[in-house]
Amino acid sequence: MHNNIHMINIKNAFVLSALVVAATAPGAAAQELSFDALYKNTGLINMFPAAAPGVPKVRETAEKNAAGAAQELAYEDLLVAPLWKAVPGAAAAVDLKEGFSPARYQGNRNVCSVFATLGLAEYLLLRKEKVNVDLSEEFLYYNAKLKFTDSPGLQAYKKEQGLVGYVAVEALTGGVVAEKEWPFLAVLPQHVPVPPLTDPDMGVPPAGISGKTLQYSFAPQAVRRSEIKHFLAAERKPVVMNLMLYFGNIDNASGRVKDPSESQRARCFSAGDNCSGHVVLLTGYDPAAREYYFRNSWGANWGRAGFGTVSEKYVVENCESCHFLPQLGSLGWRAVALNAAYGWSAELE
Repeated sequence: MHNNIHMINIKNAFVLSALVVAATAPGAAAQELSFDALYKNTGLINMFPAAAPGVPKVRETAEKNAAGAAQELAYEDLLVAPLWKAVPGAAAAVDLKEGFSPARYQGNRNVCSVFATLGLAEYLLLRKEKVNVDLSEEFLYYNAKLKFTDSPGLQAYKKEQGLVGYVAVEALTGGVVAEKEWPFLAVLPQHVPVPPLTDPDMGVPPAGISGKTLQYSFAPQAVRRSEIKHFLAAERKPVVMNLMLYFGNIDNASGRVKDPSESQRARCFSAGDNCSGHVVLLTGYDPAAREYYFRNSWGANWGRAGFGTVSEKYVVENCESCHFLPQLGSLGWRAVALNAAYGWSAELE
């Protein structure tokens, strides 16, 4: 029905009707796990040390959150863009959805991250330049994978489906092109991917497409999850966010995403059961309800004209890589996990 998400072997493959998870027995040490291996084998998640027996679930979650927060602060030097400094004070109500064109549909393709990112870019262009432009998702997906996934932790993306949100935002610095230059296809025709990008979701680029970039310059910004509500109010710019979604918790009619139970979280990270990552664009905050509004990429008929809601607690505790934050020091792909745990916005220069 809907699709596209990211992380845990389900790498950006969010298909509510059918989700296939590889089941491979772990066979290596729990240190320096590679990004490539983890994304292909949810069984490797079992290699992380379990919580001590007898620790109550609520306490376990609280301790993991505290440990994860400490690890994030310790490794913030690995962020690929400047970190936004929060403005002191209570969070104010903000709703930016009037600044968007109708929500789009990503089809049966694992490209949610570029839809969220171009929603951000188009919003910035309309707000600052008064330019209403439709930008090409196909180009951003292609250019991000071609030029922004060369580091060891990201090279798997050259052959695997999906793309983490922060890399899509970072790829804005490599340029954008108009939708008319490379129109998006909800379903790709049969084709042979062109190396080095052998991802089956990668289209064949039109001749000369890299020479058709528009003259806009974007500067990415990282935002701590706990400070996104302040960022939205102070900067009035949306935020790209990787979340872990639990399929039974999504109300397609209202767009409401409910918080997961402890048992859901446990099944997700032990077997990849009924969960997958997804990239959305946070567009507002309600301090009374303590929830965020977000723009999705499942079409204007999903939720409320393509928009949904998710609790602040969900965003803070259920980012796609949040589960791994307490182990950042032992991860070979710690930079990926860290950056994926932050919100991402940009400045139009």
